[in-house]
Amino acid sequence: MPSLSDQIASNPTSFLFGCIIWLALAVWGVAIVHWMIGGEIEAWLGVLALMIGILMCYVAQKPPAPWVSPVIFISMMVLPVLLPLIRRSLDERELKNMELERMEKFITAILRQPDSSISRMEVGRTLVRYGYVAHAVGICEMIKSAPLRQMDAEKREVKQWEFALNPQTSHVIPCLRCGSPGHPSALLCPRCQSNYLVIYLRGRVLGPALAKKLLVGWLLGVGLLLAIPWISMVLPPAGSLLVIPMMLALGGYTAYKTFFAAPLNT
Repeated sequence: MPSLSDQIASNPTSFLFGCIIWLALAVWGVAIVHWMIGGEIEAWLGVLALMIGILMCYVAQKPPAPWVSPVIFISMMVLPVLLPLIRRSLDERELKNMELERMEKFITAILRQPDSSISRMEVGRTLVRYGYVAHAVGICEMIKSAPLRQMDAEKREVKQWEFALNPQTSHVIPCLRCGSPGHPSALLCPRCQSNYLVIYLRGRVLGPALAKKLLVGWLLGVGLLLAIPWISMVLPPAGSLLVIPMMLALGGYTAYKTFFAAPLNT
């Protein structure tokens, strides 16, 4: 068996990265725990990421190929390095969430007092900011019939929204809870009476937090990078042809649910 000095001399790069990989694990662990405490990722996802990080550190100690240790080190440092970008995204997400909570309060006020023009305009402005002009016009339609010399500025604003209607801004928001197509002037879903406007906007505007997106993307990328070669070496060709497509399909489904599919409720 070769001595430690011989192993270091034969592959100094792997030895170097095998040592400093534990520093990367420390930075990685702090970032993951921070996101779990902040509620940006679920606890099970954070624990899974920590376990995979520890496993990768052990692999880096005895890599199957010289390039594995540097790749593991770089992959573990990517997310912590992106922390400023993640923090800015989280701040923007919080501002949008506060705006949607404010919109939900105005909708509740309209349901209590249907002729509340101020609440209707606030809901309409929020919808216009996110590109749903048809709903803004439908909800504020009654403002155009206000007596003369009353709410002139609001009337002009609603008319500007009408002029801005086009195929991109006139689509109707569906209800994610029951599948109803919704209606431009409806504040609640016509079928299930859920607050479908806020539910839809939270799914489309907020979506999963950037920290969760990056972490799931990292887990998929690293998992496939390490698992596919290992499966190819361990299993016979027939088994590899069965397991690897299943892994790719599961990874694709997970990526779709994380990055593209909107949640059904809030």
